[in-house]
Amino acid sequence: MDPVTALQKCGGAARMPALRALGVRDSGIRAAVKRTLIVRAGRGGYALPNASPELVKAVELCAVVSHASAAALHGLCLWCPPAVLELTVPRNTQSVAEGVLIHRADLSDADRDQFRAVTSVERTLVDCGRTMGLLVHLPAAEGARGHRGDAAAGSTAWVTGADHNRKS
Repeated sequence: MDPVTALQKCGGAARMPALRALGVRDSGIRAAVKRTLIVRAGRGGYALPNASPELVKAVELCAVVSHASAAALHGLCLWCPPAVLELTVPRNTQSVAEGVLIHRADLSDADRDQFRAVTSVERTLVDCGRTMGLLVHLPAAEGARGHRGDAAAGSTAWVTGADHNRKS
């Protein structure tokens, strides 16, 4: 797969391992950078020139877009748009960035979108519920009911308190 097509599949920005998993070769990356079809995004990351700034920042910081920022990328309804970009990095990471709220959690593959540097719809709903409060989070939870089928609809079950002790 060519680098531009691979990055389009990844939402416009991705790290080298994700591109390799899609069959992109290093030589294709170098050629695309030289022709300015793609740009570097941090160490080992690449992006399309028109990629979402949120996804590019996540790739630059080896993070994933999370919480309210992820809800917005997933197209979920929120009472208020995110005031600041929220990213999640592994617990042992010392990432900091101006104007970015960094959360720390060790995410499983199920907690991440398969291609994009963003948390899954299900994980996004849990994160939003933990940090936003029920009234602010409820529109996103209700909007997710049909977003990805029954799995996302089942994610609203934690709102009743079943998952209130789990840490992010």
